[in-house]
Formats: sequence, structure tokens, C-alpha cells
Amino acid sequence: MNLPDPLQINLVRQGGTRLGLVDILGQARRQLFESLAQGRDEGLRPPDLARQIRDQIPAGRFRTSAIWARVIARTETKWPQNKSSIAVYRRGGNWRASRVTDAQLGDIDEPCNTASGQVWTFERADANPLQHPNCTRSFQPHTGEAPATLLGAR
Repeated sequence: MNLPDPLQINLVRQGGTRLGLVDILGQARRQLFESLAQGRDEGLRPPDLARQIRDQIPAGRFRTSAIWARVIARTETKWPQNKSSIAVYRRGGNWRASRVTDAQLGDIDEPCNTASGQVWTFERADANPLQHPNCTRSFQPHTGEAPATLLGAR
């Protein structure tokens, strides 16, 4: 799932509309997301993407543009990976839901801590691929029955 695929590349090109992540507009924004999509198409990982885009963006809410570039690269890589994974799971054989893995960097925030280990419907997972910028959320296919309270929860 970490290899570039057409759905991931297309999702990266559409990027930046999620989570209030990017506060640049117009041509600069289009160029930024085209750079990210091209880098993903070439198989670049988030650290490489961050180096590639850091001169295209202002520092934003961080001290330097390099830090902001890392957050953008991580988020704009993870979001399409999760969306693409969920699409594959929906088409897959016996998979009925997605198991959430989150809070992989430690006890950072309550929504991520709570989500980790839960089983979600594909619809819920697709609607919540990330909780916040720099989120570590991932999904794995789940074949067993999921508790109805978690499947239907939003």
C-alpha cells in the first residue's frame, strides 16, 4: 500500500483542502500540490518531498518553512494512502471493515488515542482518514464482525 498508485497520485493533486493545512492560494498552491504529486509518482517519501517543497512555502505556523514542509509532506502523503487503502479494502474479498491504528507517536491527543484499535465501517474510515495535520492514523482490513456501536458511530 505504500507504493504510488493512480488513486493516490490523483488525491495528492487535489490536496490541501483538508484540515486547513495549506494557507497559500492560486498558482502557488497548484504548483505545490503538483510538486507533491510528481514526487509521489517518482516514489519519494515524505522527508524527500519536504526537501523538495520547502522553498515553495512560507513558514506558516512554525518557525521555519522546513518544519512546515515536513508537516505538509507527511499529511499530504498519509491522507491519500489512507483513502486509497480504504478503496482497495472495499473492493477486496472478505473484508468487512477497517481496523484503526493511530497515536503511533505516543499519547498525543484523545481522539487519536481513542480511535486506535477500533473497527470502523469503510464509510466512517473514508470520512475520517486523518484527525489532524501530521496524524499517524492508518487502516488495516478487518474480516470479522465489528461491534455495531463502533461501526455506526461517527
